[in-house]
Amino acid sequence: NIVCQKLDFLLAAVAKRFGLKYSRYADDITFSSMHNVYQHDSQFLREVQRIIKEQNFHIKESKTRLQKDGYRQEVTGLLVNEKVNVQKRYIKQLRMWLYYWERYGYEKASGFFLQSYNADMGHLNHGKPNMLNVISGKLDFLKMVKGAENELYQKLKARFEKLTRNVTLESKKLIEIEDADICNTPLMKLLLGLNEQPMVVSDEKIIDVRTQVKAEEKPIPVFHNPKELVALLKNFSVNDSALKYTTHSWDAGRDANMFKDLSEFLSIAKSQYSEFSYALKGLSENLNGKIYNFLFNKEIAKSGWGDINPKKRIYFGWSSPELLESCKNDISLNPEDFILPEKFQIQRSGKTLQKFKHIIDVFKNEIEVRDENSALLNLILKKHDYYLISFSAPKVTNLENKTFYTDIQWLSKALDLIFKGIQDRPQHPIVEYFVTENNNEKIVLNILHKESFKKGTTICDEKLNLTRGDFGPIKDYLTNLCDWSIESEFAEGAYRINYLVSDSEIPAHEKIRTAEGFKHILTFYK
Repeated sequence: NIVCQKLDFLLAAVAKRFGLKYSRYADDITFSSMHNVYQHDSQFLREVQRIIKEQNFHIKESKTRLQKDGYRQEVTGLLVNEKVNVQKRYIKQLRMWLYYWERYGYEKASGFFLQSYNADMGHLNHGKPNMLNVISGKLDFLKMVKGAENELYQKLKARFEKLTRNVTLESKKLIEIEDADICNTPLMKLLLGLNEQPMVVSDEKIIDVRTQVKAEEKPIPVFHNPKELVALLKNFSVNDSALKYTTHSWDAGRDANMFKDLSEFLSIAKSQYSEFSYALKGLSENLNGKIYNFLFNKEIAKSGWGDINPKKRIYFGWSSPELLESCKNDISLNPEDFILPEKFQIQRSGKTLQKFKHIIDVFKNEIEVRDENSALLNLILKKHDYYLISFSAPKVTNLENKTFYTDIQWLSKALDLIFKGIQDRPQHPIVEYFVTENNNEKIVLNILHKESFKKGTTICDEKLNLTRGDFGPIKDYLTNLCDWSIESEFAEGAYRINYLVSDSEIPAHEKIRTAEGFKHILTFYK
């Protein structure tokens, strides 16, 4: 503030002369007005640029933006359209962490918290953040912005205080134990190896510690959040949003006066994307990177997006300089009709990508199973023909015309491993594929290897957990994409084993009446 004292004096004077309000937070400068004096090369902008330059500062053009009335207006992380407010994602994040804490307890909720917090903040230099402290700080900030009497703040604060009271009670119990002479307790003797029998006295019960620890180890099921991922990807289909027009008719958005040119369009789209990008990165770093590069990476020609294999990646996107320059020179040009420079025209699925609309189509097929050309059916048949060429012809039911958001690349890799597992048992040549749907909320893909059982294997066999073989990688690929279970006949009878679940009440093992073979069950959400 000392360094910028003269800068503030001069810019405030210019703002007053042109009827504007001036504010600055660190290096973030904002001018606000009810009239437009921000036209390119206007007298006001020339004055501002002159003053900033004379004070030995430099304007960062990439972060300079015009926020019009009717659009989301943000200043230093706060919304300022009608009154100062925090962003929706700020409240949503607070509610999510409090919900996890209420439902799963502090320890398990902290795991979810760390996953999303690290994705949001990036690399952390000073160890793991404490969820309780972070929530407390965010509530204090919410109080500062909205006021102590704000109803929303009071409700969130009350939930937090109720949860922290429980944590305090747990702390008191620990203090009471520490005050005792614990060196001679059965638990300490056990830890020091002095006990012959692993017994601990707790109130009126005697607990076998080794049995208790084993019972508490629950490598499966893994709790994840595919519903949230789908909700985030649906931002690409929200009406009257710029993001929608990154994959739909761009001219329709311009005709509706949502934006006047490509630069303004990308600025609005980036602002909308920033509202959920931290959550998306926490759920799928692969999808988040792919989306960001396709939309906003100006150096996309170097990194590309799409496939992991560099030879199959696409090195052109919405922020490619060639596209921006052409749209700047010809304001009537629809970006979808832009002819790609020859070096970016590649072959994909037997077709040459010549126009930018072909690139957009590839992107849509990266983030969504689409009903056009029955994408799900074609994906399954392609895997069957490649891996199970010696098997019987596939029996397919209800795979046509299905639509749902997902990461096609990661789903394909998980299917590769599933089909390799089927390939290893050619003595059972019949495989069936069928889809069941639930009230337009779920699409359940069943891959049934008929008569292929695991009758000689116990359901607790380590080959069926996530530490050996292909099941661990399958879990990694499908996490936050879909729920995943298997069914078969095991040594204990017919069981369903749940590996990935979006409902924490679902157990690892469920007894079922019968099994027709070894079945993978993939549940996608709409």
